Amino acid sequence: MNELARMHYRGFNYSAMRLIETSAKSGYIWIGKGIRLFRKNPIHLLSIFFTYLFSMTLVIHMPVVGSMLWIILMPGLFVGFMSACRDVLANRHICPLALFTGFRAYGAGVAWRLLKLGLIYYLLVSISLFLTSMIDDSWPLKTFMSEVKSYDNIVYRNVSLSSIILRFVIYIPTNMLFWFAPMLTAWHSMPPVKAMFFSFVACWRNRVAFLVYLAAWFAVIMGVSLVLAFILNTFSVLNIALTLLLPGGAILWTVIYCSLHISYCGCFSCE
Repeated sequence: MNELARMHYRGFNYSAMRLIETSAKSGYIWIGKGIRLFRKNPIHLLSIFFTYLFSMTLVIHMPVVGSMLWIILMPGLFVGFMSACRDVLANRHICPLALFTGFRAYGAGVAWRLLKLGLIYYLLVSISLFLTSMIDDSWPLKTFMSEVKSYDNIVYRNVSLSSIILRFVIYIPTNMLFWFAPMLTAWHSMPPVKAMFFSFVACWRNRVAFLVYLAAWFAVIMGVSLVLAFILNTFSVLNIALTLLLPGGAILWTVIYCSLHISYCGCFSCE
């Protein structure tokens, strides 16, 4: 690590931005604030989420390049959702097209950097799938590289313990690299690699808070799943379970995205 990197690691003062080291309880505080953020403007936030789902469905169904393009576009669309969350906190009006803010509101330079960030993400995902496919008889790699028509195409079977461990070893650092990278690229004009570095540092410095955050969300998702399973098994009413699942899932994932923005606000002080 060179002297500039050490300086950034210790003080994290870049473009009037400072890293905040949070306590463990911040993990569930972020979730609570994410829920309150959602409640400030649930209709418009849900409309942006459904716009995201619709856009990704169109992209995924493109021949040959659909699955690749889907991943490359993710950082830019993620910035759009985070920008919408920021506007909601500032009591500004938002619309579904706010999802594309990352590609149109910060200039061509930022849009290009977000696409490069997505390309790097795609390469890392491809490498991880290649490594795990060597253990699991190549099923993830074949699924990913083929044209993706439905999430039902991904069948989890014959997955070895070593592959599961390998996925965690690759998945966790990869997500630390990209957790804050899109916002740092768009809002603080960082090049993609530097944004990934600082994102990793921020996640590592607040790793205990993130462990609590992820554990809390896992508990919530498991709780919702158990409730739906109880309804289905007790009353044998698949239609009711599906009726609860579709809007409930949309609300849950929108709140999760809102809490992601809160985690950014909790880890950085922007002056």
